Amino acid sequence: MPSAPKIRKELLHILENSILPTLRQGEILQALAAPPFDFSQLQTHTVREEFLPDNDEGPLQVLRNWPEEDLIATRGINFSFCYAGSMHKKIGITEKVGNEIMRQGQPRPAGITIIELPSPSIMVSSSFTAREASSIQPILDQDTSRTCSVTLTRNEITVFHSSRSPGQSSGSHHLAVQDPISYQLWKLYYETLCQQTDLVSAQSILQAAYQRLHHQLSHTRPVLSHSSWLNPATDLQPSLTHTQSKHQALCHDLIDYIHNHLHLPLSVSMLAQHFNVSAFHLNRVFRASQNTTVMRYVTELRVKAAQPMLSGQHERINEIAQLVGFNSAANFCTVFRRHTGLTPNQYRKRHTKIQK
Repeated sequence: MPSAPKIRKELLHILENSILPTLRQGEILQALAAPPFDFSQLQTHTVREEFLPDNDEGPLQVLRNWPEEDLIATRGINFSFCYAGSMHKKIGITEKVGNEIMRQGQPRPAGITIIELPSPSIMVSSSFTAREASSIQPILDQDTSRTCSVTLTRNEITVFHSSRSPGQSSGSHHLAVQDPISYQLWKLYYETLCQQTDLVSAQSILQAAYQRLHHQLSHTRPVLSHSSWLNPATDLQPSLTHTQSKHQALCHDLIDYIHNHLHLPLSVSMLAQHFNVSAFHLNRVFRASQNTTVMRYVTELRVKAAQPMLSGQHERINEIAQLVGFNSAANFCTVFRRHTGLTPNQYRKRHTKIQK
């Protein structure tokens, strides 16, 4: 696995020599994948007329997944900036969202649309908007692009760089940047873009967000994000042996399974049985790759997944505990306090005060 400093250095080089100069040169195409999903000003291709099933089996705060369509949807807002070449983005609409758009008198959107984005351009996807699962694999063979993506979550932003060309794709590991100013800049950019009234101001905010990102990467030490994993086709890691490739694929599949089944009573033995390996082998491989045990990863992910819901006022504590896979509210409170220093109620009250 490449180190965080190596990826940080690569991202700084890309920001200084490509992204920031591109943003300073002039206006860029800014596309918004959010209700009412109006892509009339873009080159598009409809690949599915019917809406996607809502797929409410898993915990919504973590990940939704449509494997047959190669689509995911997460709570975080995603910003994908293509600064060189051109790319195609796949956007999906669920039944719930599509029906709500039509109830508001808006035109009926397609179930899945492929959007062509020439550089320089940015595609902004709202939370729970279905988009392609792979960050680096081209949708179409002719895609040749360089892209920097940022995902906005409650407590941090994660940064990812990818390069696409016919027959070859590569990508960095995600870096996690914990910075309230960066978070607010990206949030302000999204809100300004949603208003669709002043795209020049929106681009100025986007430039400020990338400049702040450059500052943070220059003066802090971001960490590798455990919410994502390396793709084997990355040019930021050495060539892997056959055994290393098998171990990496196992970790990739295991993390994917955990994210999709976080609400279930997961255990190392159950996961090992699912992947047809021993519990010892699973933990050993996972620890070598992620520098943590399987169950510690599960627990930390559950705590992290609970925080955005506690920030709101909709779900009760016991409902949140069940959604993120704890067997009781008491166990949830104990584990949450151990990891954050606050009980769920204290965390909710503190966040409410911050918002006010």
